[in-house]
Order: sequence, then C-alpha cells, then structure tokens
Amino acid sequence: MDMISDIMIIQSAQSMSFSGATAVEENVVLKTDSLYTGLRLSFTATQDNVLDHIESIEIDCPDYGAQSSRMKLSGNEVYLLPLLCQMGNSGAADATAATGTSAVTGSDIATSFSHFDIPINKVSMDKDVRITIKAKGYISAGSGTLSVHFGFCDTPFRKVYFRTYNVPSAAGVYQNWFPSDGLLQGIVIGATDGSCVAGGVWNARSASDIAEISLDGVRNTTFTRTQLLASGLDEVLSGGAQGSFVGSDIYAMVRNFVPESGARYVSVDRAAACGLMIVGVMSDA
Repeated sequence: MDMISDIMIIQSAQSMSFSGATAVEENVVLKTDSLYTGLRLSFTATQDNVLDHIESIEIDCPDYGAQSSRMKLSGNEVYLLPLLCQMGNSGAADATAATGTSAVTGSDIATSFSHFDIPINKVSMDKDVRITIKAKGYISAGSGTLSVHFGFCDTPFRKVYFRTYNVPSAAGVYQNWFPSDGLLQGIVIGATDGSCVAGGVWNARSASDIAEISLDGVRNTTFTRTQLLASGLDEVLSGGAQGSFVGSDIYAMVRNFVPESGARYVSVDRAAACGLMIVGVMSDA
C-alpha cells in the first residue's frame, strides 16, 4: 500500500466513550487501508479540561518492534501530552496547531474540547496501531461523558518517539538514564510541585530550584547557569507567542543536540525540593 499523499485528514470508524466518575481502561485498534504519518485524537467532554479526565494513555505501533510504544503516559505524565504533540510535529506552524491544549498550563483553549496530533509514521500495513486510554467521564459534576474520535493525518511529522519520567519532589541530585535501544535526540526537564492539574502543571520560573543540569557528565554539556537552557523549547517551538515556555521552570537541550549511540543520562541538581518531569526525545536506531 502507498503512503497517503496529499489527502485530507480521514476519519476513523473507531471511537471511544467514557462515562462515570471512576476511570476505566479502553483500547482500540485503528484500521485503515493506507499508510499514514500521524494520528489526530479529538476529545469532547461534558465539562472540565480534557487532560483532567485522563489517567493514562499509550500509543503502540507494532511496526517498530521493541520500540513499539511511541508514548506511554500515566499520572502527572499525562500533562506532557500537548508538549509531545508539539515536539512531534515538523515546523513551527504545525507545532502550534498540533493541540488544542496549552503545553504550559494543561488547560484547553476551549474548555472541554481538544485535539492531539501524534507522530506515528507507519511503515507497514501488516499490523495496526493500538491506542489504550484510561479515563473517566466526569470530574466535578454528577454526570457527564468524554468521547474520543480518531483521524489519520498526511502532514509532516518528525520521526521520533518519547520516553517520559515523573520524579517525586525532593532535593539533591537526580540521575535519569535513557534507553540504549534508540538514539536520544533531545531532553526536556521541568520542575513541578509533584501534583499536576490543568492550570498548574509547571512551577514558575525560578533562579534557585535547579542548580545544575549535566548531560553524560561531560564538561561541555554541564550547565551551572541553568537559565541558559530556559529558552530551549521556545527556540524550537516558536510558532506561539514570544516566551511561551520561558515563564515556567522548564529547561531543554534540543536544538543542535548531538545524538550518540548507547545509554545516556542527565543529572539534575535540585537546590530546593521540587518534582521533575523529564522527556527523552528518541529516534529509532
């Protein structure tokens, strides 16, 4: 089969629906007769922000073998979903349009409505993508639903997948290793209070919480002046307003990142107690 070429987004026949105040897990296998570059997940809730309904989400593409899990988020990590969508899209305009939820606040631009464009880059028709979501239908009201619909995209996506880590609040040095079965293409590190909700994902920019960030313990990639990395996301996701991310305590090594084979690590020295969320942007080796 050929890759979809210059075709509008195509609606999938599959969908999901959640109701009730207790989260349940559902999965869907997305079938299509063509290859595609990405998936759009469209969420509609009765009330509240979409991400507050979701407890976990996994996108599994068997085309990629041991790296079939392209993203797997649970708990606080769910609030990374809009950021991963932006990082997975190619070009500033696509990154801006990749989601209807703010990657900075976790809040929907239009409350209870959002979409998330996720890089897939299907290379085979032999196996279908499986999506697993654990979510609840309502949060603050006595009833409600959350519905999910899917579309196949033919727009440029980066050929990446993601590994994410939620680190409990503490002070001191934390060392995070990334898997060696892929190539690390970039790192994002953000400070949290350890409990994320829409409207309160990241800590405000601080000059004192994170004292040092070091990649592989190498001098040239060790930063005792961590604010040098404060604009790391804005410089690659520049389609939004100036300084979209710099107001939050987020640091990134992305532009001109040099990938190397083998296991790699980042160490973060927290001068004050805070939680961390860490993203490894990976490509298939």
